[in-house]
Amino acid sequence: MTDRKKAREGGYLKTAPEPKNLESVNTGAKTIFISHAAEDAVLAEIVKTQIDNVFEKKINVFVSSIPGTISPGSDWLDKIIGNLTSNNAFIVLVTLYSEKRPFVWFEIGFSWLRRLKKNCDIYAICAPPIDPGNLPEPLCRLQATSLASEKQTKAFFDKLTKQFKLGNLDALEFAKIRDSLPTYQSQITQTVNIDIGNEAKELLTEASEDKSGYILKTRSSSGTSIQTNKKNMVPSQEARIIAKWEHALNELVENDLVEEKGYEGSSFKITDQGYKYVDALKKKSDVLQDKSSAGTSASIQQDDDLTFDPKTGTYISKKNNLRYCGKCLDSPPSKRVPLKEQKNGWRCNVCATFYPNPNYDRPTHARNNLGPMAM
Repeated sequence: MTDRKKAREGGYLKTAPEPKNLESVNTGAKTIFISHAAEDAVLAEIVKTQIDNVFEKKINVFVSSIPGTISPGSDWLDKIIGNLTSNNAFIVLVTLYSEKRPFVWFEIGFSWLRRLKKNCDIYAICAPPIDPGNLPEPLCRLQATSLASEKQTKAFFDKLTKQFKLGNLDALEFAKIRDSLPTYQSQITQTVNIDIGNEAKELLTEASEDKSGYILKTRSSSGTSIQTNKKNMVPSQEARIIAKWEHALNELVENDLVEEKGYEGSSFKITDQGYKYVDALKKKSDVLQDKSSAGTSASIQQDDDLTFDPKTGTYISKKNNLRYCGKCLDSPPSKRVPLKEQKNGWRCNVCATFYPNPNYDRPTHARNNLGPMAM
């Protein structure tokens, strides 16, 4: 008998304990887990307070950001996983912050597996401007609710009371939830103030008109193409032109306006932030157009030489057939700068506004239809 075997039989050498099954953390108490981003700690605490009110604190509500929930010196990850494996209901606060937090998605995935085993229910509740009807997978499979809607918020709490078979909905104070909802105005302002080039703006605007919101980039023997909304945005195969449009696409990726979806940069999809940026561009353009229209109309009345072309949005001179930008007509006729003509439209040298030519026929590259080689 070896010394090690003797020691084990003698009782003074113990083997390592078996790992604890985290599911055993559940002691039978009913628990709700609220998943949230760190920036949404205040909102999470308010939701917890309303749950405590409705259930008269007969349900344990786990919110990791509340002081004292995880005691000093304890392993916070073990504490979170222990509660993830033992809760009866999982609530995720979907906000502009949380939808980009990997750990929130880890908690969602963990709980989704338990949901498939019918061990817990999942509830997605959204804070404006998040739209409950436009959530990513897998949350879009759930009937999400908005905390901005009193009707939807009450329906959510009603579902909770039915799940746990207790609670008093009259104790719900919706006004406190509504009055405390964050606006995220600073993040929205940051989105619309992103500085990108004119080609990037044009590419993003065109992608927003595409039904699927995709941008496809291909390289072949025929050349490079960047396509969206059934249009090839690269007008020629000159190296300088290709580099300019590839840079535009890279700008959109770097600013989170589009995200890569395909293999090795072959396809990109416009993001929620990208759509918001396009909406902001259009609103800004409408404001500039409204401001210029008053001065423009006065200028045109004094100078009947210009006529408006509704198909392109430009003004054409009867004398020399040159085109002018409607936003820059406040200057005297002698100082007006005509639009610079390009292959696919016209660009203003003053304000950089681009006017696409609706009659421009983008080049297409014919396929190689050569038949099989003769033997």
